[in-house]
Amino acid sequence: GIWWLLFGQILQVTRGVDNLVGFLAVGVFAYHFTQNSAKQGARSIISNENLVRAISFPRAILPLSVVFAEFMSLGYAFSAMFVIVLFTGETPSWTWLLLAPMVLFQLLFNAGFAMAFARLGDHFRDIAQMVPYGVRVWGMLSGVFFPVENRLKEHPALFEVMQFNPAYLFMELPRKAILENAAPTAREWLTLAVWGVVALVLGFLFFVRRENQYGRG
Repeated sequence: GIWWLLFGQILQVTRGVDNLVGFLAVGVFAYHFTQNSAKQGARSIISNENLVRAISFPRAILPLSVVFAEFMSLGYAFSAMFVIVLFTGETPSWTWLLLAPMVLFQLLFNAGFAMAFARLGDHFRDIAQMVPYGVRVWGMLSGVFFPVENRLKEHPALFEVMQFNPAYLFMELPRKAILENAAPTAREWLTLAVWGVVALVLGFLFFVRRENQYGRG
């Protein structure tokens, strides 16, 4: 409501998009999933240190549990997002169903991301304090509040690099599906899938290498 009143009605800001409020809503709600997964994942071991020291269990359960908790919350967030985009004039399309596989790949990426930050957060305690700000800045630079294509149209090389930025893809592909009724290209699907699988595998391997050290400071 604040975005609609401030940007849409008072300031009449468009930033080159037809539905700025819908653009902001999709970007913020979609990226919030990754941002919260990283933030909670970084604290998942140190927040449960007593449990880790007292009971033997696969430590990966802790960062994975916070990611799945954020995944469950995403249903409520997306419900609010759909209300906003419908209220601002968007018409439902079959492309909206493509959010399901998009979120699946994002879930895989977030799981690997959270496990990597869980290990770093346990070993370097200050990391847990820095992660929320670092991930937020990453999202802002990746286009939470502005259309990347418009900003980088005079820098095609940078825009091409941005096509492989997972934070950009997590926001841009849902925006295309919801606001433009457009399906991702084959390259975009492949990039999203590769990021999801690679992040999950590498994050898990990175996490389990310290399995016996968690909770010892």
